[in-house]
Amino acid sequence: MNNVKAQAIQAATDFTSWRKAILDYMDEENFNIKTYKEILDQFAQEVYSPIIQWHKYSGDYEEFISPELPHKRADNLKSYYAILPKLEELTEVDEERYNWFRSYILENG
Repeated sequence: MNNVKAQAIQAATDFTSWRKAILDYMDEENFNIKTYKEILDQFAQEVYSPIIQWHKYSGDYEEFISPELPHKRADNLKSYYAILPKLEELTEVDEERYNWFRSYILENG
């Protein structure tokens, strides 16, 4: 599960970096098409929305099963199952990926 988490964080970071590169390039080239920006925003909503809705995988709650049903023994397992990435981990721009996308895809493509 942690390998999948690492892959998800990397994919989201790639998307964030590439999205910023596209938006910056569009601004610099005065290529302001509202539909393209809306599509990028829709993609961002998909990327940043949680895949698993169960709170037990998020790490945001102390209780493992439910906030309404505390169970001390089960709550001790929380650290093993808190595998969802934090939103802050997904929204960071990787400068290396940003520069690569600008150079090889947008400017030389």
